[in-house]
Amino acid sequence: MIDNFDIIKPLFYFNEANNMFFHLQILRRGKDHPELPAANKLIRSWLVRSREQLGSLKDEIVFLCEHYKARAYINVAGKDFNRLNTLILKNWLITFILAILSIPGMSIIALVAN
Repeated sequence: MIDNFDIIKPLFYFNEANNMFFHLQILRRGKDHPELPAANKLIRSWLVRSREQLGSLKDEIVFLCEHYKARAYINVAGKDFNRLNTLILKNWLITFILAILSIPGMSIIALVAN
C-alpha cells in the first residue's frame, strides 16, 4: 500500500469558521477486485472539517484500506456546508414540486390555493 498522507496533508486549507469541509471516502474498486460482483463499493465516507480530524482518522483510514484492499480518495476542493444545504433544499423543492405537478388535475394554482 502507498501512504500519501503526509504528502497531501499540507495541500488542504481548512477554514472552520466558514463551515468548510473536504469529502473523504474509502472505495474498493472493481478494477482491483475482478472476482467480486460489484464494480465499486463504498466502504466508508467522512466529511473532514479540520487538519486535526484528518490526522485522527489516519489510523482508521490505513486500517480500512489494508483490510479491504481499498483506496482512500479525498476531494481537495473544499465545500461549504451552508452552500451545500442550500443546494440540497433547492433540489428537494424542485423534485417535490415536479412530483406534485405530475398528479392528474394538479397545477401551480391548485398547489398555492391549498
